[in-house]
Amino acid sequence: MMRTFRRIVRFGADRNAIAATEFALFAPILTAALLLMSDIGLAITEQISLQQGVRAGAQFVMSGVTDTEDLKDLIRAATTGLSKSDQDDVNLGGAPLVDAVKSCRCASDGAEVACDSTCANDRPCYVFFDLSAEKTYEALFIPDIPLKAEIRVQTR
Repeated sequence: MMRTFRRIVRFGADRNAIAATEFALFAPILTAALLLMSDIGLAITEQISLQQGVRAGAQFVMSGVTDTEDLKDLIRAATTGLSKSDQDDVNLGGAPLVDAVKSCRCASDGAEVACDSTCANDRPCYVFFDLSAEKTYEALFIPDIPLKAEIRVQTR
């Protein structure tokens, strides 16, 4: 009986392979944390890409592009990095949904009017472009994340 007790005490006092045991316990936790952080980082990268594409669309508006279909194509190209002809050749399941809406308002009352009309005192109306891009980030380890970027640009 005493001999068994000594073996148990000696086994408990043995410090060989403690590092390997600790690594075996913590490695799965560290690996899962690394994978989650990389997934979140990729989602943030996609969000930044959407924001940059919408800002590029705002720059196009400020440089004189007023056709909403052209703006949509330019924003889509800015977010995906592909030109219009390349987008037609590639299956873009992850391409964002892009929208560009032109609206006009009077300064005096803020009422929406036709863009070719004039407001009170024969003043031209203010022209706004609402640009947006959205997509769903299909995550690997976390639930899918809806991403959206939008901006309003006043040209006149």
